[in-house]
Amino acid sequence: MLLRRGGLRRERHVCYYGLALMSISRDEVRRIAELARLELDEPTLEALRADLARILDYVAELDTVDVSAVEPTFHAPPIDARLRPILPSTPLLREEVLAAAPRHEEGAFAVPRILEGS
Repeated sequence: MLLRRGGLRRERHVCYYGLALMSISRDEVRRIAELARLELDEPTLEALRADLARILDYVAELDTVDVSAVEPTFHAPPIDARLRPILPSTPLLREEVLAAAPRHEEGAFAVPRILEGS
């Protein structure tokens, strides 16, 4: 049986105790690692593939739970969010803020470059 979830093709395999297991390919794990900027060796890649397959199995199991009688909620317990009042205050001066910064250039915070090719 083939499933499509989140744009990825998934195959279900039936294991010996009758549950459907979701598979994820090594190429999909490599792509996820690439997106997360992770370098994985082969044993780690296989371990993560197995872990992700178990996570997908659990999510698939949750999809089978009948929640038709459960009333939709935003928060399970009631939340009493007490917000402090907004009081007028004196704004910080740019010079004071920049003086406390580790680095600044041209009146702004200077931060390390993190994206390639920028």
